[in-house]
Order: sequence, then structure tokens, then C-alpha cells
Amino acid sequence: MGNWLPLYRQSENYKRIGLNITRQTLSNWMMKSSFLLELVYLHMKKDLVSSNILHADETTVQVLRETGKKSSQKSYMWVYVSSFYDKQICLYEYQSSRKGSNAKEFLSQFNWYLHVDGYKGYNQALNVSLVQCTSHLRWKLSDVAVIKYSH
Repeated sequence: MGNWLPLYRQSENYKRIGLNITRQTLSNWMMKSSFLLELVYLHMKKDLVSSNILHADETTVQVLRETGKKSSQKSYMWVYVSSFYDKQICLYEYQSSRKGSNAKEFLSQFNWYLHVDGYKGYNQALNVSLVQCTSHLRWKLSDVAVIKYSH
């Protein structure tokens, strides 16, 4: 019934079918279930970092009323994905910054090939071999072409 709706809208939808489930109750359920889901997440992470190849990327997210930050400041959602040939695992990790230490910490038990977009923060990850994304490589080749032909 949630359909990725804010809790106040979920509560209203439940009222329409005769259930009085408040936003506070829905919020409490989410918080309590997150403790159980953390166990699942940690098990998935253990499987993920045992893979030979991972893909990683990060993107900005806006978080309203985050402690110590203005709502206009950037936060980041990092994603780590297994290879097509391994168990299909995709994990997200929220971080308040884009520091390379975030990748270093998450990947501390990973020792193989990490496929990334060229962001230098991934250089902090230890014991990995960085594999650059060919889609992003074309930008570098384009820069070389511009420099070569502009002289």
C-alpha cells in the first residue's frame, strides 16, 4: 500500500479503507524494522565484498533538516553493485560527504576489481584494482583531441 508515498499520504490511504494508522505508528514501524533489516544488509555486504568485481558510484541527494547541515548543502548516496556474473547485489550507503574515505571504509574487506567513473576519491580504497569506465574515458579522449587540435 505504501507505493513510495510519504507517511502522511500512506496514513490517508489507510483511512480510506477503514484503517486508522497514524504517521507516528508508520514511522515507528519503519524504525523498528530497520534494525532487523540491518542484519540483512550486513549479510548482503559480506557477500558483495567477497565478489571479484564491483561497480561503484555516488550521487547527490538533498536531505531536509539534517543535523549540522543546511538543506541546500549536498549529501551523497553511494551505490555498490556486484558484477553481472556474481550474485546480484546492489547496496546503497548514505553519507553526508563525497570524501574518498567513505569508499575506503565500505570497501575495506574488498580485494579485487572496482569499476568506477574516474572520481579520484576511489583511489583511497585499499587493495583494489581500479577499472575505469569506458563511457567516462571518452571525455578524457575528447579533452586530448581538443588540446591536440587547438595548437
